[in-house]
Amino acid sequence: MSKRLVVTPNIEEVNSLVEGKGWSKAYFSETVMKKSRGWITEWKRAKNFPSPEEAVRMCVMLQTTPEEILTEQADIELVRGLLEQEREKGIKKDPIPKDEAVSPAAQEILDFLDSASGEELADVIKYIRYLKSQRG
Repeated sequence: MSKRLVVTPNIEEVNSLVEGKGWSKAYFSETVMKKSRGWITEWKRAKNFPSPEEAVRMCVMLQTTPEEILTEQADIELVRGLLEQEREKGIKKDPIPKDEAVSPAAQEILDFLDSASGEELADVIKYIRYLKSQRG
């Protein structure tokens, strides 16, 4: 049985980026990355490192680069190449994960904004400005 290909993450930097998004490590692992709750914690024990494809997803979801989240040059080059392939295909960023703390109405707005066209967004902005002016 062959071992799966993994990359070596910069644990401190990933933790910092996750916290910068206002997420816990458990939330990021479980909800954003669809992994076990303690996935990032396992890295400290040199277990269950991310695959190159998971590193690509981390780059997208954390809005960062392979250079920031990986430690080995060969890993960085591999993941950078995969990111470029995804961009050429037209990478589809996952919507922001649903957070139970967001009201259903706010979530509906976020879901709409995630899929809206430029013209629809311009209309939304006009309506928001109108509503703000009515508060006066």
